[in-house]
Formats: sequence, C-alpha cells, structure tokens
Amino acid sequence: MTKRLGMKKRDPLLLLTAAIMACAVTAKADAGSSTNSVMSDSDRIAALEKQVATLEASSATIDGTNAASKAVSWLAQNQISGFVSASYLHNFNHSLPTTGRSFDVNNNFSLNKLKLVLQNPASASPDKWSAGYRADVIVGQDAQLIQSAGLGTGDYIDLEQLYGTINVPIGKGLLINVGKQVTLMGVEVIEEPVNPNWSEGNQFLLAENFTSTGVQLQYQWTDKLDTEVRVNNGWDDVKDNNKSLSYMGRIGYVFNPNMNIAVVGYGGPEEAGNNSAWREGINIVGNYKITPKLNSYIQFDYGHEDANAVLPKAGDAEWYAAGVWLTYDFTDKIELALELCFSMTDRRWHPRLFHQNINRQQFIHAKD
Repeated sequence: MTKRLGMKKRDPLLLLTAAIMACAVTAKADAGSSTNSVMSDSDRIAALEKQVATLEASSATIDGTNAASKAVSWLAQNQISGFVSASYLHNFNHSLPTTGRSFDVNNNFSLNKLKLVLQNPASASPDKWSAGYRADVIVGQDAQLIQSAGLGTGDYIDLEQLYGTINVPIGKGLLINVGKQVTLMGVEVIEEPVNPNWSEGNQFLLAENFTSTGVQLQYQWTDKLDTEVRVNNGWDDVKDNNKSLSYMGRIGYVFNPNMNIAVVGYGGPEEAGNNSAWREGINIVGNYKITPKLNSYIQFDYGHEDANAVLPKAGDAEWYAAGVWLTYDFTDKIELALELCFSMTDRRWHPRLFHQNINRQQFIHAKD
C-alpha cells in the first residue's frame, strides 16, 4: 500500500492500458496451471509501473516525431529567404562630405544589413477566399535609416514590413493588405542587391517615402493593367503624427515583355500636429529592355507642400527630380550600371531631408 501511494502522477489513459495488460497476463498465468503462484501485490505494481514507463517512452517518441513532422509541414507551406550585405565606400571628392548620402559612410566598412523574409503570400483568385502574410526584418547599420516613427525597435533592427493579406473573390480577385509595407514609388528600393547601383540616388533618398502603415487594395484588371490604392498614417509613420490620414495610388501598365510604366500619386498632411498643410505629388517610372543584356529605367518626380511653420522659407515648397539608369549584363552575375540624376527645388528643401532630421543647412550650403 505504501508503494502504491508513492507512485508518480501518470497519464490516466496509460495507466488504464497498462492495467488491462497486467490483468491479461495474470489471467493467463492462472488459467495455464494451478501450480503457478499468484503474483503478489508488490510484483503486480512493479510490472504495472514498468509497462507504464514503456508506454510513456513510446508516447514521447511519437509526440516528438509528430512535432517535427508538423514543423517540417509548416515550413514547406511558407517561404523563407534573405541576404547579407556589407560594403566599403571611398569619396574621391575629399573636399566635400557625402552630403545627403544617407546610406554612404565615407572611408568606412559598413555592415549594411542582414535581411530575412518569412511569408506565405495569398494569390488573387475569383473563386475562393484565401489569406497570407509577409514579415521582413532588417538587422544592421541601414536599419536606423529606414525606421518608421513610432516603432521603436532600436538602432540596428527594423521591422521593414509586416502585413496580412486577404483575397476577396470579387471579379478576378481583390487583394487587401493590412499593415506596414514599402513604398509604391521609385526605381530603387531598400534592398540594394536588386538595385541598378549599390548606392541609392537622390530621388530614392529625398523625394520618396520608405514605408507606410495602413491598408492597400490591389486589383489586376487585365494581364497588362494593375492598380493599387493605399490609405495610410503618412510617410514613414507607424503612429500618425497628426489627425489626418494620407493617400497613395499606383497604376501600372505593361506594353510588352520589354516595356512597362507605372504612375504613382500621393497626398496628405505629413507634418507633426498639422492637419491642413498637404504634401502631394506624382512619381513616374518606366522600364525598357533595349536588348537582352542592355536595360534602361527612367524616373520623374514632382512634389509640392503647402506653407507651414517647419519649411525653411515662407510660402509653399516645390521640388522636381529626374533620373536615368542604364545597366549592362556581362554575365548573369556581373553587371555594369550608370545613373544620372537631376533634382531641384525652388526653396532648397526636400521632404526626406526634413523628415529624417538630416542637417538641412549643410545640404543647402553644399548646393549653393
């Protein structure tokens, strides 16, 4: 009796299974020969505990196998990707700093980023509902340069994107994204390995937002025409800095496999605590593949912001920019790129410079 009270807590189902097996063994012994002695209580309990231990070990193995199988199955249904980038920059114009070159640190080795992507994208479908998601994490020196206000992830880590997607079976399928996403504007993107050049140009740095947080509706009208519409908290703001939302829309058209164009329009108050001073503009991007190895891109930007207290001079602000890129693929791994960018503003002000708190006076003097 003392030993029975001292038994460890067991799974009731395992105990019941072991008890049935023990009873079957005892019954077989009793029926086989009257000369066999009946097992004592202590022997029966010992046999029962041994059988329970064996069943528990078998159950643990099965549970572990099932857990591993579920993990492998989950990974097979999701996509994991990423890259690592590092660089060294030298400015041959020693007399001037690398003004406005946010990602370029002169005469320094940089650990730019470790980029990881986990996603299970939803596809547009006219027949059924579906859902997906995407999460992008950046670790490295570039993280602090693209962080959105209100996120607070620290200097060397950024949650670049995090959004869920729902496909609504309307027409060809309406995709609705909710969360944080990269901008719809520009030739260049945050991921420098897929850009024409390693260093991003002034249009990427000065005339565009990096990310926006809100909701996006995406619809593919034909195999050539697609549209996206966003309502968001503003330029690089996870938490809105005023009480008014911002808006962005894109129309894309594919003329043929070698030529396409996209037009983006945007508008909304972007300054902290100001709900009436709108920033609005247009961004046009085109791509033409001249030959299988020679590719070209163009980009034009126009922007305007209503007069407000944070502008360096009284009155409204305007800015223009144009860029051309040419790339030549010597092999599938070696490419040469050339970029020409022109930008101007009537008040020597760009939204990115103010928004990222870069030394605006240094930029103005460098342009004089």
